[in-house]
Amino acid sequence: MKILSIHFKNINSLKGTHQIDFTQAPFDTSPLFAITGPTGSGKSTLLDVISLALFNQVPRLGKISKKEILAKGALLTRNQKDASASVRYHCKAGIFTSSWSISTNKKHQLRDYEMEIADEAGTILDIKRSRVAAHNEKLIGLNYDQFIKSVLLAQGEFAQFLKAKKDERGALLEKITGTGIYRELGRKAYERFKSEGRNIENQQNEIRTHQKELLEDAVYVAYADKFKTKKEDITTYETLIKKLETDIALKESLDKIRREITAEAERQLLNTKKMDVFLEKSGADLNNHEKIRPVADELRKWSTVRDRYIDLEKQCTILSINKEENKKAIDNLLKRVARFIGIETKSFNVEADINGFCEIVRELQKKVGDKEKEYSSLKSLIMEQARETDFTYRPKSDNYGNLKRLHSESEKKLSDLLKVSGIGPNANIISFREGLKEKLSRSQQLEKKDIALKQEQKNLVQYTTELEQVEQQLKALPSEMELAEAKAKRFNAEANALQKSLEIESLRASLDEHRTKLKKDEPCPLCGSLEHPFATHLPSNHTKGHELNTLQKQFKQWNDVFLSKKSEITILNQSNQTIVSRIASVSEEIKNLMEQERKLSEGLPFPSDANWENFTHNCQKKLDAIDNLEAEKRIISQYNALLPNLEKLDIITNQGKEIRTELLKKYDGTNINSDSQELLTHWTELKKEKHHIDNRLSEARAEAQSKWKENQSLEKHLYHSDSLKGFNEISEAYKSLLDEQTLYRLQSEKSAISNALTQSDTTLKLLNTQLAAAEKLEVHEPKTQLQNRFETKRNELEVIREERNEFERVLTNHTIKTEKIAILKQHISAEEKQLKRWKLLNELIGDAQGKRFNDFAQDLTLRHLVILANIRLADLSDRYRLDTPSDEEDDGLIVLDDHMGSQRRSVRTLSGGETFLLSLSMALALSDLASNNVEINSLFIDEGFGTLDPETLDQTLDTLEKLQSESSKTIGIISHVDSLKERIATQIQLQRNGQGYSSLKVV
Repeated sequence: MKILSIHFKNINSLKGTHQIDFTQAPFDTSPLFAITGPTGSGKSTLLDVISLALFNQVPRLGKISKKEILAKGALLTRNQKDASASVRYHCKAGIFTSSWSISTNKKHQLRDYEMEIADEAGTILDIKRSRVAAHNEKLIGLNYDQFIKSVLLAQGEFAQFLKAKKDERGALLEKITGTGIYRELGRKAYERFKSEGRNIENQQNEIRTHQKELLEDAVYVAYADKFKTKKEDITTYETLIKKLETDIALKESLDKIRREITAEAERQLLNTKKMDVFLEKSGADLNNHEKIRPVADELRKWSTVRDRYIDLEKQCTILSINKEENKKAIDNLLKRVARFIGIETKSFNVEADINGFCEIVRELQKKVGDKEKEYSSLKSLIMEQARETDFTYRPKSDNYGNLKRLHSESEKKLSDLLKVSGIGPNANIISFREGLKEKLSRSQQLEKKDIALKQEQKNLVQYTTELEQVEQQLKALPSEMELAEAKAKRFNAEANALQKSLEIESLRASLDEHRTKLKKDEPCPLCGSLEHPFATHLPSNHTKGHELNTLQKQFKQWNDVFLSKKSEITILNQSNQTIVSRIASVSEEIKNLMEQERKLSEGLPFPSDANWENFTHNCQKKLDAIDNLEAEKRIISQYNALLPNLEKLDIITNQGKEIRTELLKKYDGTNINSDSQELLTHWTELKKEKHHIDNRLSEARAEAQSKWKENQSLEKHLYHSDSLKGFNEISEAYKSLLDEQTLYRLQSEKSAISNALTQSDTTLKLLNTQLAAAEKLEVHEPKTQLQNRFETKRNELEVIREERNEFERVLTNHTIKTEKIAILKQHISAEEKQLKRWKLLNELIGDAQGKRFNDFAQDLTLRHLVILANIRLADLSDRYRLDTPSDEEDDGLIVLDDHMGSQRRSVRTLSGGETFLLSLSMALALSDLASNNVEINSLFIDEGFGTLDPETLDQTLDTLEKLQSESSKTIGIISHVDSLKERIATQIQLQRNGQGYSSLKVV
């Protein structure tokens, strides 16, 4: 597994979007890099980004949720609305990108976080958010705990592991390596053995309980006889009760039929009354409708024709009014046309008069346009000719007079420029200019050389002063360095001597420690004595340990002074050489500049010590005058071309004004086409409207006459019809016609009442027949007496059933318990065979906590880990080796000091630097162990280098570089150590600003 790049936004103090690509420069050529920056700048945040994007966890906070972010104020950068982290990594399955993000809603409240995985093509995998971390674990081959111990190595955690007690170390090792299965197996073996044993005991107890509840044989026979008798009594009672139920049901059926006959007779009477009311209210309307139904269609047609005739008469009136209004509109339009074209016109000649007038106006407009184009073209030419002159054309002004004045001024300026430039009347301007340019160039170069010469002379004085200062400093430093070296050697020798003394005394530590645990009047476990005269006032190493610490600090202090002075001498010697080299270089440069000045001044018509600046200025002034001279000649030439064009422009302007005056007399509008078209369109519309009105009026009058005749014919026929007898007017008969909806409603109402009366007759006949048949089967005993006898017999039956059920329950229970006893005996026999193997397994690995088997497995793992750690440690130091403790030693890890005759001592006695070396080797070994069959090609180590002396630090970095080159790993180191920053060229630098935010830069 290898991390290819990380991309994140607004995580902790790192505000904004950041990206680090480990496949690009400089990481592709230098995979060993440092992550540097002040405390709190966000160095560890880069590691948080990786674990967050992959597992939604960070080492300092654990699992991340919206509640966790709000409670601890972590991850999301202050005052930002969203945050994200993504990691692109390579594994056996390919290249994937895992992303984590969170944002706020419109109310500035956090939404739930989101996670997703994309393949190399950018396709999002169909995986739920809650399953993303598990899928990453499957792809990478490491769970979260294994990942942070094999890829993200936090040094403090491994120092804790190194010095932990046996139980604590076993728990950590179990968590890191994922070997908790051994504890679970030991506990399961114990629980299975106990469970199987309890099962057999419980089953035997259950058999004894069932046997106590069994019936004796005589009691069982008596219960069986009584059960049989009760069953026969129940059959007799059920037959009698069924007969009583039938008789009672017949009584109830007769009562129901009589009630239904009464109710149906009442409904029949009510429907008869409804029919009488209906005939009184709506009978006449239905009769009148039926009377005129033969001529109903003719009546409806008569009404339609009459209404149409009235409507047509109204239309004729309206159309007559519209005809008069159209005539007035035509007269008004003819007057408008006359005003437009300036002459009277007739209706038959309107279009021709308007079109003729438009042609005249267009011709005048075209002439005006032509003059405007001619004017514009000439004006553009004049503007172009005057572009590089001082002349500006202004309408309505004396342009010709202004041009003549400018022409005179230019001729005077030309005369002045000839005097300034010094050119004779017959001189060649080009040759004269080239000569001036050559003098100007040489004078400018001489001016620059003079400035450079003065600066180099100033530099020479400065370097000479610096050289004297460095030589004075070098005289004092060797004696200071020798003093610091002597003191450092003395303190180091004293510290080594005291260290050996303390190591010899530590050999007696175990016996002394045992003495301190002896108690008065209690026997010594070694000799049995009740008196312990040496149990108190034991010698203490505390004072010597403090003295050793003081000596080591003094050694480090003077050794640092010695190294500092030595480094300072080296730097000053380098500075001395640099300054001497610079003095030689400056001296050479001064010599070259003086030679260049001599060559440049040769042939110039003035002394070498002349004022170069004034000479340059005068040359430049003459060149400018020559350039202006030529420009002024061009301007005079342009003025000469402008004068005739201005005269012609005035002529064109006067002609255009005359044509425009003639045009305005005939037409002062803005658009002749639009105005004429509007009149023609209005005229066409009025003609169409007149024609339409005339046609409509003629058609309406003709149709009205036709409808009047048709109406007369229909009235004549209807008056002679028998169906209208009894009606005074045709309109009265028409009003008696019912509409379809009313007719349908009245007929439906009448039909419903009639059907109800018929239904009542049929129902009464059927009910009377059923009543006669039921009365023949009726018993003479009253219903109440039958019900009383039924209740008595049913109660007696319930008592007999309860007695029968009790006998049945006792007999069934006896049978069930007998069968259970037989089954339990079979189970016990089989389980006693199985229990033997669980008993053996429990004796070998089982206990209640699973500790026995887990300790055995962790001891094997620890031995393997120590072997791996020693392989890594050999690259870091040839002095130390790790080992597991023997039976007589405490339960902490042991370090072997090969420089002290392979002396064994506890890792708790190690110094800070020693602890880091062993912790780093342990961390690398744990990374090897935790990764199993997963190839880990990315490694991040967090801090711990500050405890190392310069030599050990160099050796450690050599080891990491070797590890990187051998395994092609990308290795990142987080540190504050300045020398480490200097040693590792590739760095991710983090800086904090005044607002608490940090910036990131790769160098």
